[in-house]
Amino acid sequence: MKKILPVGLILCAALLCACSTAAESTASQEQTAVTSGSSDVTTSSGSDVASTPTPSPSPSPSPVPARPEVKVTDAVSKVIDIEGYSFAYNIPEVSIQGHDMSGFNSKVKSELEKYYKDFDAKDLEDGYEPYSVIYIYYVSDNIVSICVRLQNLMLDADWEYYIYNISIETGKEVSGSEVIKDSGMTDDEFFDKVRQTYETFRSGFDSGDEEFEKRCIETNLGRVSYEYIKPYYSQEGKLCFVGFVDYEGGAGESDLAFDLSDKKALW
Repeated sequence: MKKILPVGLILCAALLCACSTAAESTASQEQTAVTSGSSDVTTSSGSDVASTPTPSPSPSPSPVPARPEVKVTDAVSKVIDIEGYSFAYNIPEVSIQGHDMSGFNSKVKSELEKYYKDFDAKDLEDGYEPYSVIYIYYVSDNIVSICVRLQNLMLDADWEYYIYNISIETGKEVSGSEVIKDSGMTDDEFFDKVRQTYETFRSGFDSGDEEFEKRCIETNLGRVSYEYIKPYYSQEGKLCFVGFVDYEGGAGESDLAFDLSDKKALW
């Protein structure tokens, strides 16, 4: 005998089945709305939200060009020993990668070789006055700086200097003003320091004559220009200069080298 379910119970079951199917369909639509690899996210309501763009990688910095190789060596190197004294004679030459330095080196040699003679004890007896020729140098990022000192070995206070400053970029000599610019100072700042150096130069001397000291200072302060002042770098990279100074109130004048950092005379 067949049982007949009530009509109301059948309708209720059908309604529950329909609601369950609709919920599963909605959830499926929301899950598939986000498409892999898409730049937009779509919600079930249909609105678009822009995603955060992936940042582009930063470009690699350009490599800093390597500084050309620079060498300062002896073109001539001699030592003469006579009667317990050693006389050194050294002439520098410069090589800068990518530049022909033969012209510069020839000039330096011609300027300095006149101070050399292969002398002996008899030459000294006959009145020959030998010179020592020695140099120091420094290579900055931009400049090769060479300071050559010549000294008459028979006259303790007779010095002479040759200053050479060469651009590594061009292989050419540069002016004193360009050296000062390379050091980070202006011409005015540099000359102010030179004046301070000259004003204190005689502080270690006691001549007992104020007028004498005053003449020295006034003469030297009147020579604060690139005509008389030759800046260079010491072998430690300090900014120095050679100046033609009066150190005996008009009775004695000579080149002297000074260190700007402590305002003292050097070798």
